[in-house]
Amino acid sequence: MLAPPANADLQPVVAEGDIRLSPPSLPVADPFAAAPDSGAWPVRWTKNRLLKNGDQIHLGPGARLEWRSGNGERHILRGPASALITGESLALESGRYWRGSRPEPGLELRWLPSPPARGRITRLQAALRGAEGQVSLQTLPERSTSVLHFDGIRGGQRLHSAMIALARTDWRRELRLEVRIATPQGTLTEILAFPVSAATETPLDTRGIFGRRAGIALLWHWRAAPSFFPYQGQVLRPEQCVAWKETQETGKQFPAWTQGGTSQGIWLPPDKQALLADQAGIQRENAIHWQATSWDTPEILWTGPFIIPAWHRYSSPFSESRTFVGLGTGVHLGIDIASFYGTAVAAPNSGIVRFAGKTTLCGNNIIIDHGRRVFTKIMHLDSLFVTSGQRVERGQPVGMTGTSGLSTGPHIHWEMLVGGVRVDPEEWVALREGGLQ
Repeated sequence: MLAPPANADLQPVVAEGDIRLSPPSLPVADPFAAAPDSGAWPVRWTKNRLLKNGDQIHLGPGARLEWRSGNGERHILRGPASALITGESLALESGRYWRGSRPEPGLELRWLPSPPARGRITRLQAALRGAEGQVSLQTLPERSTSVLHFDGIRGGQRLHSAMIALARTDWRRELRLEVRIATPQGTLTEILAFPVSAATETPLDTRGIFGRRAGIALLWHWRAAPSFFPYQGQVLRPEQCVAWKETQETGKQFPAWTQGGTSQGIWLPPDKQALLADQAGIQRENAIHWQATSWDTPEILWTGPFIIPAWHRYSSPFSESRTFVGLGTGVHLGIDIASFYGTAVAAPNSGIVRFAGKTTLCGNNIIIDHGRRVFTKIMHLDSLFVTSGQRVERGQPVGMTGTSGLSTGPHIHWEMLVGGVRVDPEEWVALREGGLQ
């Protein structure tokens, strides 16, 4: 709710463009569908008519409405916009609204590389000219708030940005975001609303992230894309590992994560099934996860593309449907990389370790904060080389592969989160300078 004119009856001092009125009880799909002189709601606003409490006001593209409150503050509403006049307040539904003692600052909002879609990562950048202040972002109607952090000054504009990701299963048909800039001279608010559609050719497709398999008959094995080969040299290789463990597997085999799978799904041995019964441990694990991934570090701590933390073969793709015998079906929201016991695991990129320890289902795991609400989570490790609060660099050893937690074979489960949404890690490996960074 935003403060409107001081009195209930509003007399604009500037009214430009197509401005229409409708009663608040009348739902309006398109306020500009009817001809302005048809007499049907919404009706065109005229200079002789005051705007009263309860009026629903609609501004067409390029329209502007300006008035002054009793304390001399300037109020400017720019179209396309919709708002409800409610006596001592103004409910802004869409558009841009400035309330302040100074002239309205310039604001340009950009989506890099494109507006959000289900299964895509994007960046919202606000370019502000003529003012300095804190820029915040709210998702409506949930009112969850994040900050657009300062990126510097370029071309006389102050740049702020935030990373945004929509899950592949996002239920919304429309995304509504409120960008608010609080300055010493006033507040500038803009509400963005646009339909949410599925991304085309998205790596978060239900059939998997890579879209390419190699194998014979039903013996499928996931393999890395050729475009990622240049990064193999930056990843710790199997021959570099230490503290090998004796296993029943020979050096010629990579044990699959889905070891023991049947046509009915993945079979879990009794000791692993017992982990799912530890409800107190699972609740503690969830609390640790959300606390560690709630940091909003303003700096960008990563540099360039992310690297694959361990290198043998992918054994389970992102967003794969997975069935456990007797336990039901779920969605796999990370990448599994099967490996030998004791293979060194590297940090995918620079950051700060927010958690390093053992939990019920994740086993020995670490959560790395890369800044701007971008996090890496690596699970099922045998041992850890880092501690909470430690700064790590890209390629630095952080642990050894194992099968701790809810795991049926030596591997790592690699997750990445953007603003609390789990996203495809390989999309970050494919980044180049000038991309989402």
